[in-house]
Amino acid sequence: MTKKIFLVIFLFSSIFASEEVYAQNDSTDLSPQQEVWPELNIYYKLNENFRLYSILSGSKADQSSYSEGSFAIYLDYFGFKAPISKLNFVGREERFRFRLRAGYLYSTTPPTAEDKIRSSTLRIQTSNTFMITQKLRAYYKGKFDVVIADHEVNARYVPRIILERDFRTEYLTFSAYSYAERFLDFQGRGLNRTRVAVGANLKVSKIIDFETYYLHQFSNGTNVPTVKAVGSRLKFYFSRKEKNTPESGIAHQ
Repeated sequence: MTKKIFLVIFLFSSIFASEEVYAQNDSTDLSPQQEVWPELNIYYKLNENFRLYSILSGSKADQSSYSEGSFAIYLDYFGFKAPISKLNFVGREERFRFRLRAGYLYSTTPPTAEDKIRSSTLRIQTSNTFMITQKLRAYYKGKFDVVIADHEVNARYVPRIILERDFRTEYLTFSAYSYAERFLDFQGRGLNRTRVAVGANLKVSKIIDFETYYLHQFSNGTNVPTVKAVGSRLKFYFSRKEKNTPESGIAHQ
């Protein structure tokens, strides 16, 4: 267990220290972009049906002055219980067939940045779980965003389809997944984009998960470049009742 924790800390620290981190922004430069996206996630279970979820993330373009940090907080509601995986994997969100998420995301560049960018996002997301077998499940997620930036208000809808399976070896408990999603911009600005990803979520301890994934974004017109990204999430799960075992959330947002 100790070795796994040290391994996760080392990998996560390496990602933050990487010299090849690029900002996650809408760029008109159509040259392919290689990016690294680190995140810190904290979940706090209030009761059987409600949970708080917060995100802290950062990115920086090594060869430019652009950098960005973001913070988000959400409230999750779970409903319609479903069968649970026999593996008893962390998260166990698959015991619910439906999740409703609502919250706020704030992104900003540091005060010293040459090009200052600030944005606020109001987000509502639904998630539906479909149990295929006791170890294999599918999800449909629909995310609606209202983004306020540069005195403009824009809206988009992002549907995502996910396939995930639990695994257990002598030393590891983890899930592997793949997904496809489409960004649909309502303003007709030519910012629609398609992304596909594969990843894995590793159970480190009762309250810690480490997720890593590879994502590919397809270019679209003159506004959306090709992106190849490696992402990671270090996730902590806490519960309001200390006597109960903390239960984490889904391996992907």
